[in-house]
Amino acid sequence: MFRNAFQINENMRTQASLFWAIVCSALLAMLASYATERFLFRIRDRRRVALSTAAAMRPNTIYVGLPTVQTVIGNQAIGLLALYIAVAMPLYNLLSPLSSELIMVHRSDMRSFLKNAVKSILKNPMVMAPLCGILLVSLGIKALPLMLDRSLQMVGNAATGMALLTLGASIEVSRVKKAFAYCWREVLMRLFIHPAILYCCLNTVGIDAALKNVAVLVTATPTAVTLFVMAKGTGLDDGRAAEIIVLTTLLSAVTIPMWIVFLGI
Repeated sequence: MFRNAFQINENMRTQASLFWAIVCSALLAMLASYATERFLFRIRDRRRVALSTAAAMRPNTIYVGLPTVQTVIGNQAIGLLALYIAVAMPLYNLLSPLSSELIMVHRSDMRSFLKNAVKSILKNPMVMAPLCGILLVSLGIKALPLMLDRSLQMVGNAATGMALLTLGASIEVSRVKKAFAYCWREVLMRLFIHPAILYCCLNTVGIDAALKNVAVLVTATPTAVTLFVMAKGTGLDDGRAAEIIVLTTLLSAVTIPMWIVFLGI
């Protein structure tokens, strides 16, 4: 997460419209998910509400988004995908655990709430890693030393592999069929609502059609495995996170072609 922040470059800084469209869509998806769980369905379990809110903006950009873009649009769209990743990944990596921490903090009074929220955020490496990376980039540090960058890349790749193994071991096959009954809202948000919100935001700011198609198509991918890692690291329901990942991955085989037809690619 720390390393991903260094994907921000000068080209991205010139794309203010894309940046604000992605920010607005992520925040709206978070708020919609939170409001749905907390007020519409009156869910009192903070852990469930926090997980649903965090899951609202965790598309599988690399393992599903990249091959999808290459297959559907072609290698000429990889540059546009890189631009989207430079904006979206540091943002999602920051907002997802940050929203979870804010929801999980108990509210006795405003002063105690703010104190506990700041303490929880500072103790959470999944929040601090992208935040520190973004801070260094804003101070003018454009890249990490090559040796450090490669070391972090190897550690990150190993962590992803271990997450996949742990995810597979945590899934109870007997529960997968029943999982949709209580994960359908997260599935709907991930595969339809968040990409639809982004589509509307990109249309509003007048983003080029090619970049819009790439951004929406990648945002419509299933939930990333990092949600499971985040859930396990922040004390949320990692079993439920695993079910969300599996369900969105299976159903994306149907929903991604629907988005391709809708976008006219």
